[in-house]
Amino acid sequence: MASDGLDDIELFISHASEDKEGLVRPLAHYLRRAKVRVWYDEFELTAGDSLSRSIDKGLAIARYGLVVISPHFVVKRWPEYELRGLTAKEMAGSNKVIIPLLHDMSSEDLLGYSPTLADKIAIFTAGKSVPEVAESILKVIRPELADRLSMLRTLLHGSEDDEREVVQARLGDLRPLRPVPERLQVEGHLVIRVKNVVNTMGAAAPGVVGDLTTFLINLHQDFDPEPELRIWEVMQSVYLETCAHFELDAREKETLVRFLLACSLGSTPWMESEAENLPDAAASHATRCWDRYLRIASTENIVLTP
Repeated sequence: MASDGLDDIELFISHASEDKEGLVRPLAHYLRRAKVRVWYDEFELTAGDSLSRSIDKGLAIARYGLVVISPHFVVKRWPEYELRGLTAKEMAGSNKVIIPLLHDMSSEDLLGYSPTLADKIAIFTAGKSVPEVAESILKVIRPELADRLSMLRTLLHGSEDDEREVVQARLGDLRPLRPVPERLQVEGHLVIRVKNVVNTMGAAAPGVVGDLTTFLINLHQDFDPEPELRIWEVMQSVYLETCAHFELDAREKETLVRFLLACSLGSTPWMESEAENLPDAAASHATRCWDRYLRIASTENIVLTP
């Protein structure tokens, strides 16, 4: 496997062949844009295949396995011992995790199909866009991103080259991106804080950060916007300090915003990619500032002496 470049795969997706174009391919593309190392071509299941053997193969190269359970999957009538084997393999694998993804099926459907699988916590595609399904998966395989999803959305939204790949993919029956709400109730102090971030970094990278309304809507897609907003404020401080120390042109300032987004996600590949378009000294300075300011922001109480 290592010779095929599969030794660093994080997630494999086991799926019925009929679900590949409508769900699995666009989902895998989105996860790859989020820098998740995904493999799915070798785990396409057709009639007569062994589910157990496919899962064994996946767990040999990846820690996480996503099993897409759909009407197409169910109709293949896998033997119950193979379905029970999914849980057994997870237990035997110690740090291996198998995630059921229910597509066009309810929890009641799953219970009737396999009580064994119904005991596991599943992710549902019903009523979700591809990015929303991907975010549910990321919360499992990248828990450190759970309170930074607005940064991920912002960075992916600004990835024009990668965006074309997803737009061209067929989304099947999944609905489009979440519509803009007619009314959004926000605390006044939060609006001021967001406005400061948008006025600072949004001026440098409007296509990445967006305007005030767009930013607030994106921030409030998550249960608690406060942790993410604090990270944005750290990014703002690093951006201002770096710009104060270096004379950056407009393009470099936009790159700096994207670089700081990559820092917030802890994504080394993204950081390295954006750093190539920044002066070396500026990238190094921003990295040091990011580490220092993040530690300060994470400290509950700081004692200052005159």
